[in-house]
Amino acid sequence: MKKFIGLGVFLLAMTLASADVFAWYSHRGVEWVKDPSRDATIDSVDAAQYNPAGLVQLADGFYGFIGNTFTFKTYSVTMQPLGTSTDSTPALLSPNISLAYVLGNGALFFTYDVIGGGGTVSYENPVFLAGLAGGAISRATLYEAKQALTIGVSYGLFNKMLSFSTGIRYIIHDKEATAKVQNDLIVHATAQLTGWAPFLGINIQPNRMFNVGIVFQPTIRKRGSGHDHISGQSYDTANGVPLTSLIPTTLTVADKNDEYENGYLSIGLGLRPIDNLTVQLSFQWDFQGQRWYGAANGPVTAMTIENMHKRNEYEIALGFEYTLGLIRPSLGFIWDRTDGTSSSNATMPWDPDISSFSVGLGFSIVPNDTLRIDVGVLKAFYSTGFTSSVQPPNGVQMVYRKDVWQVAIGIGVHI
Repeated sequence: MKKFIGLGVFLLAMTLASADVFAWYSHRGVEWVKDPSRDATIDSVDAAQYNPAGLVQLADGFYGFIGNTFTFKTYSVTMQPLGTSTDSTPALLSPNISLAYVLGNGALFFTYDVIGGGGTVSYENPVFLAGLAGGAISRATLYEAKQALTIGVSYGLFNKMLSFSTGIRYIIHDKEATAKVQNDLIVHATAQLTGWAPFLGINIQPNRMFNVGIVFQPTIRKRGSGHDHISGQSYDTANGVPLTSLIPTTLTVADKNDEYENGYLSIGLGLRPIDNLTVQLSFQWDFQGQRWYGAANGPVTAMTIENMHKRNEYEIALGFEYTLGLIRPSLGFIWDRTDGTSSSNATMPWDPDISSFSVGLGFSIVPNDTLRIDVGVLKAFYSTGFTSSVQPPNGVQMVYRKDVWQVAIGIGVHI
């Protein structure tokens, strides 16, 4: 029984200390997929997501946009010399919504998006968990959904050459981990955390050919509860002979959890060197610091997980959009440097944090002043991740690979 309780504690730790399911970027809207450089946006309601102070540059009226992103991925974890586990579970629902009302020098805005993950990884015969429960785990599945709601205001000064924004960002973070062990014993762990933080933004636009957008959001402390459930039936054995039948059991391993969502500083530079062409350069710096994941007061054991000081992460992106009649084709590139060191990857083998370079391509169809349709596709090229440089037979090494495609479509209106 103890080994299954230990497995339950471990799975709860996975839900508490797991990376984002896609180790993805902080924004994943449709417009971002077709061009991931957005931090200086001023010509569409997308600015509510990336540069809300720039909303005051829009004409008066109500703006709305809704879209969805479809993600197709293949993850693999090779634990040398034991073998390779793979996951190819798609994420078909990742919506984003932007709403804004602009009047004169002011704007009100609301956004909803799925940040840093939102989907499932499911490994059959996960080799990286082979040491638990006598290697009898047939499947391990992790699900995560991190949703963010934002509401705020923007106001322009000096003929809108300088504008400011402020608001509140609220995050709802759900996690689940499930493992199937021998004799149909199921271990299921869940955790839900919520938190909020204010944010500030500024847009500087001395003329129509140039603007700078800046947004700062401090670290968000998320609090909530986590539960671990063990159900089904298993057996203790001696020399392969069943001795004791274990009745279905439900355990609560932890009831209070804390976690920190990275704060960030984003800076965008927008250039319009010629008519119909917009060029954007974006930079975002994430503040990692030290994050705590904890569980105390559990009936089995008091458990506290605290990760090491992590290096800061950053993103650098370059994007182009050209107006060609009713169609606006776009192209963008982004480099994401993560915290994926060999030591940190060893603690989350189901979804390692790996740096990537991505290319986004798409277009907007704008038949008139009231309607816009966006279509985009993005390919992420991940580096190969490792836990250690020690090679078998003298040691065990894990090798991680990721392959991700995204397709997105959305529609916007101006009334």
